[in-house]
Amino acid sequence: MKNIDLSEGERLSREACFNHLYVTFTPSLTENEEKIESFKSKIWQLINTGVIYGLRLDSYKFILMFNQNKISKIELYDLLCEVYILYFSESISLFAFIKAIYSLFYHAHKSLTSIYDSIRKHKSKIVVQSI
Repeated sequence: MKNIDLSEGERLSREACFNHLYVTFTPSLTENEEKIESFKSKIWQLINTGVIYGLRLDSYKFILMFNQNKISKIELYDLLCEVYILYFSESISLFAFIKAIYSLFYHAHKSLTSIYDSIRKHKSKIVVQSI
């Protein structure tokens, strides 16, 4: 992903961030209403606490970001693993989930494969610890 000038961006509303995330992942969500409501709640919690925010770069392009002042890399991997396991592991592959995350969020100097490999390794640790 090429470097983007973030200083030009206008902050998106919380509703716009929520809608973009929810609409993107809706086709892959389970039909279980409790899980859907839980997923919505988790997204709102992340947006309202400032962990996730969005920037509009121009009239057609916007990106979502994880606030590095509020979440560390390890916590981010924990979060992504948890979200995948709770809401998407039955319907899509980890690679498809990471590909969607990669397309939505800005990560300077990170490739899709490096993010996938990091999260896959992290997920393995979580699964081993829970046994």
